[in-house]
Amino acid sequence: RPEICLRSREEGVTLAAGPVRDEAGNLTNEFDSIVNDYDGLSEAVLTAKSSIYSENGEILGILSDSSVKLYSNSERKLKLEVNEPSVRVIALSPLGSFVLTWKKHEKGSENGNMIVWRIADGEKVFQVFERNYAEDTWPAVKWTSNEEIAGHMVKNAVHLYKGQAMEEGIIRKIQFDRVSSFSLASTPGPECNDFPFRIAVFRGEQKGKPAQASLFNHPGGETAVRTKSFFRAESASFLWAPQGNAVLVKTETSVDVTGASYYGE
Repeated sequence: RPEICLRSREEGVTLAAGPVRDEAGNLTNEFDSIVNDYDGLSEAVLTAKSSIYSENGEILGILSDSSVKLYSNSERKLKLEVNEPSVRVIALSPLGSFVLTWKKHEKGSENGNMIVWRIADGEKVFQVFERNYAEDTWPAVKWTSNEEIAGHMVKNAVHLYKGQAMEEGIIRKIQFDRVSSFSLASTPGPECNDFPFRIAVFRGEQKGKPAQASLFNHPGGETAVRTKSFFRAESASFLWAPQGNAVLVKTETSVDVTGASYYGE
């Protein structure tokens, strides 16, 4: 049965499976609570601020004020507890191998405030200073669906890493001035075996200069394989074709200069 995770102000996080069938076999609007199916989860959900599943459904992450708890969905038991207070937001890698945490940088601290933890052993594999959290570009570290490649955006560049071994350091720097967002194709494209991974980057319009979206291959040269420039675009989101051989770039502005919309265009 499908499982869902809900959060309410009164009950914290609730896990349920359903919908339940009646005696005649018909689907109803009822769901069964499965909180108690997880070892120790009933206490964690009461103080939870948020929750998240990995893309493959294997890992359930529960965020509270004092810690991050990662549960195996198949084994119904706690896999890792990260005792890192004041974490604001978390993300999981597609296969549930890693958890990314971000908290506000503490003045005077010499340690990075954004960390990638390996769930199997709790080791920190990546730690950097990430001053701001932005919902439209989170997670700040992105993986391909097979976790072979990971990417992290910095000033004027996107850094690529081995997705399963980020601790080994940067394997490539894609230079792109004023980059404001990026995306990795979920799966290697079938039409270019020599360049199995694709990275899309975007920079917004600024001071009369047009916005630009570019596509890079990895491995590949320093030159983008596709570039498109246009005006009236401040931010962008990306939607990849299932095979990774095409990407839709959806752009937005905060102000509609025509006055047709209060919400921009």
